Amino acid sequence: MEQSRIVMEQTKQMLEYLKKIENIYASQAQTGKEADFYGEVKPFVDEAHTIAERWCEMATEWVRKEKPRNLFPQQIDACKENFKEISVQAFYPATDYRRFKHYVNSTHYILEKLRSELYSLKQEDTE
Repeated sequence: MEQSRIVMEQTKQMLEYLKKIENIYASQAQTGKEADFYGEVKPFVDEAHTIAERWCEMATEWVRKEKPRNLFPQQIDACKENFKEISVQAFYPATDYRRFKHYVNSTHYILEKLRSELYSLKQEDTE
């Protein structure tokens, strides 16, 4: 149960960061200027990568243990990789919008699917 709570919190944190990433991309696309690498990009990306790695480790372990329907460890890993990629791409206005949005949507889908599975498991435990 404790593991489920931790994975839920980390998933919410990933979703919050995903929103930040989208906002950064929108801001960068609007201004058309690339961000300062050491002042803005690197600190944000380092933090996002750390969060993604921690989340992936816990979420993969949870998925292997609980075996939720239609959610697999490979999807968790792909979600982590997409998240890490878009956390960097968001700062560069030359990033292709369709490709960026595809990765955002894919990442969002997996995070929401995991959150849904965690929530339904929590409901089963309380019944």
